[in-house]
This record gives sequence, structure tokens and C-alpha cells, in this order.
Amino acid sequence: MIMALFVGVIVIGFFGSVAWGLASGMRAERQREENERRAAAAAAAERALKEDRRRKLAAEAAERREAREMEAAERREKAIQRHEKKLEREHAEEVKREARRTAAQAKADAAKRRQEEAAAKREAERAARIAAARELAELRERELAAARELAALQRPEKPAAPEAVRDAGQDAGQPFQPAPVTLEAFAREHAAPVQAAPEAVREAPQPFAGHVVSFTGKLSMPRRVAVEMVRKAGGRAYDDMPAGTTLLVVGDKPGMKKMDKADRWIGQVRKITEAQFLAMFPA
Repeated sequence: MIMALFVGVIVIGFFGSVAWGLASGMRAERQREENERRAAAAAAAERALKEDRRRKLAAEAAERREAREMEAAERREKAIQRHEKKLEREHAEEVKREARRTAAQAKADAAKRRQEEAAAKREAERAARIAAARELAELRERELAAARELAALQRPEKPAAPEAVRDAGQDAGQPFQPAPVTLEAFAREHAAPVQAAPEAVREAPQPFAGHVVSFTGKLSMPRRVAVEMVRKAGGRAYDDMPAGTTLLVVGDKPGMKKMDKADRWIGQVRKITEAQFLAMFPA
């Protein structure tokens, strides 16, 4: 009996331990499954979190890219606007420059016309002065001829009368024909002796007496004519510039050598224009 009881206790204990072991294994299995499920859930949550973070990062990157594109578009738009404004300013400046060039050209044309008119006026004045000087020279020549003729008429008894007649421009082989005596010549004859006529001729104005004249540049008359005019007016004229030069007549495009020499001899040489040169001749 005791033995049966002992065997029963052992069997019960064995089956109890087996049941306990099975229950413990089931609990461990359930715990493992629960742990696996929790780990899977945690992994899924982590993956979801990572995916959400990735989507957020992708969205932020897209936003930043879009912002950069918008900024680049704004910069391009601003650059285009600046370029258009620059083109407008350049066009306005070009229009202003063209207007200034047109105004300057018009002013230059007007100045050129004025210079041409002034040059034409000066040329006309020079021509008039030259003509007046030539007329004056011809008048003096006629006065000399008249004086010689009058002196010849006052000495008819001398044998030199034919030569006097020849000096007056008449042929010695022709019979003597006295020139008609005007009222002015008659008054001069009876107001002064005959010898006074040559003295009057010698006392004619000599504006260039004592002057040594040189010329530089282009004049409105030939250089030899100007030289002859100075010599007839009592002065000495040279094409070069000797040491005793007192007047330098400056024409168009003067030579720098004579101008420099005149500047060095500033206390001796006086530079005058052609108009001043012609004005020195008596009217």
C-alpha cells in the first residue's frame, strides 16, 4: 500500500513535472513569440519612422531644390531686367552721343562757314587794299610823269627838251606838242617855283622808311609784289630774314624757323599780319 502510494506520488510528481515543463515551454514559446512580435513591431515602427524621415528629407530636399530653382529663376529674371536696363541706358547714351555729335558737327559746320565767310571777307579786303595800293603806285607814277613833264615844259629853251619829252612818254622825232595844262597844274605852277615839284615828289609819304621787312607764310599776293611795294614805300624787303629785320609779315601757314627767330629777337622784330601790313600804306 505504501509502495503504491509512493509510486503514485512519484508518477504524479513525474507527470506534474512534465506538465510544469510543458507549461514552462509553452510560456517560453509564447514569450519568445511575443518578443519576436514586439521586435517585428519595433522593426516595423523603426522602418516606418525611417521611411517617414526619408520622405520628410526628400520633401525638404524637393522644397530646397524648388526654392533654389525659384531663386535661380528670380536671379535670371533680375539679370534679364538689369541687362534690359543696361541696354536702355546704352541706347539713351548712344542717342545723346549722336545728338552731341550732330550738334558738334552742326557747330563745326557753322564755324567753318563763318571762317570761310571771314576768309572771303579778308580776301576781298586784301584784294581791295592791293588794288588801292596799286592805284596809289600808279597815281604816284603819273604824278612823277606829270612833274617831269611840267619841268620839261618850263625849260623849252634848253636843248634837253627832247629828252624831257621822251621821259614824258613822247617820241623825240615828233614835233613838240605841249600837254594841256589843267587848272590845278596852273595853280601849282604859279603858287611855287618850278623846282618845288621834284621836292614835292621826294616828300611823298614813306611808311616803311628805315624798316627791314621779311615775309613768312602764304600771302594773298605774290611775294615779289609785296617786296616791290615795300621798296617803293622807302623800306628794304628780303625773302629771308637778315639780322637787321624790324618787321615780319605773317601770312597763312608761317614758317616756324622765322617765327622762332622773331621770338628770339622780340625786342627788335615786330610781327604783323598781312592786313596790318597793307594798312600801313597811305590811302
